[in-house]
Amino acid sequence: MPTIYDFDGFEDYATAGILREHVRVNGAPTIVSGGRNGGSRLRCSAAQWVCRAFPSALTEFCISGYFESNVAATSHFLGFRNALYESLQARLASDGSLAFYVCWSSIYAGGDFGDNVGYALLGATPSALFVANEPVHVAVEVLLGATTGEIHVYRNGVLFYQLLNVNTNGSGLTPTITNFLLGSKTTAVIYADDVIVSSASVGDRRVDSHFPTADGDHQDGTPSTGSDHYAVVDEAPEPNDDTDYVTLATADDRESYGCEAFKNSGATIDAVMVVLDAKKTDAGTATLAASVRTPGSPGADFDGTAVGVSTSYGRQKEVYQWDPASGSPAAAWDEAGFNAAEFGAVKVA
Repeated sequence: MPTIYDFDGFEDYATAGILREHVRVNGAPTIVSGGRNGGSRLRCSAAQWVCRAFPSALTEFCISGYFESNVAATSHFLGFRNALYESLQARLASDGSLAFYVCWSSIYAGGDFGDNVGYALLGATPSALFVANEPVHVAVEVLLGATTGEIHVYRNGVLFYQLLNVNTNGSGLTPTITNFLLGSKTTAVIYADDVIVSSASVGDRRVDSHFPTADGDHQDGTPSTGSDHYAVVDEAPEPNDDTDYVTLATADDRESYGCEAFKNSGATIDAVMVVLDAKKTDAGTATLAASVRTPGSPGADFDGTAVGVSTSYGRQKEVYQWDPASGSPAAAWDEAGFNAAEFGAVKVA
């Protein structure tokens, strides 16, 4: 199974939360209805896009999702970049094909799609990749290399096009990617749903958000109002920040919550992500980690990476690709294990 780094179904935040989820937003993209399974999706039109960070610098990766476009004009669709340069572009052409360009000395400012000093066409898919106003699942798989680079494009889970032994690094560029852009630079409208960042294609997958419904075994925090801890952290889709919240005051304080039952009953679970929205309210260092509590007598806590918290609300995510209760070797999540687990956070310091 490929490594899954990040995923987004655009259902746990609204338009106001787009910037919290992304490192940069250009224009005014929106979260709108019309996503798969009755959910929401991202909409980008003229000069609107989002920039999403990878968890680390990568040399091999895949961006996949359920996309739709009016294919009204040739437009940027994906841009792949490191700290200074956009080194690879995928442009959605007006005929429905996806053209790949390697960029030369494309310095960008402020997270924009770079105006390249130079670029070269590597190749383009057949025009049938996108059909105007028809949703399609597309995965773009990239292996970076100066002479051994590869690009594989999957349409609805089937290999549709590939480029082998090409330069995907550009000229004099560090052969790693730290973030990618998704959106439109022209009048074309692009919709995105169920976007997954992984080491290789995982196929057509669905992303569902599950919100707290009950207090769990750990209730060390103090709710801002009332006595039900989960009730002050269950906002859907948009976190309400200081309206209500739980405060963890002391190191090792924990909160855990039971969540909605698995929404895609009977399906395979590839990964689970715990998402925290948090800030600190006092001077000094504060670190927070996501946590999964597995069932049992007693249960066990599996904490993620501790992350520093600032004085402004920020989003913190931890991917659990394997059920931590399964021991070693780790086994995939199943529906019963997901439904029995509790999800929350621990104040590390």
